Amino acid sequence: MRKALRRLLTCCSCRVTEYERGEDLLAALEAALPDCLLLDLHMAGVNGFDVLEALRTRQIPLPTVVITAHDEPATAARAQGLGACAYLRKPVERDALLSAIAAATATTMHPSHTTD
Repeated sequence: MRKALRRLLTCCSCRVTEYERGEDLLAALEAALPDCLLLDLHMAGVNGFDVLEALRTRQIPLPTVVITAHDEPATAARAQGLGACAYLRKPVERDALLSAIAAATATTMHPSHTTD
């Protein structure tokens, strides 16, 4: 799935960095914040809910689009309650994903970003 998302986003002129594990992502956020995070809820070790909780606890303003194949009744509400901007079910449609990313990045500007 990460490979397919990388190809799609790269073709849309997005810079992509991928992480297999939530621990690796959280460690990388110490150095720099991406414009948007695509987050799968089910990962080994630190899962997507743990990542969302860490972002909230650390007060990291990172627009996050959750994608998951394991949709359960309360999952979307929980993800959005933890700060997710959007919640998409796999398989993710191209246009829905790009729209969710555009909406998420339009509403949040990181303090380190400046405009001319």
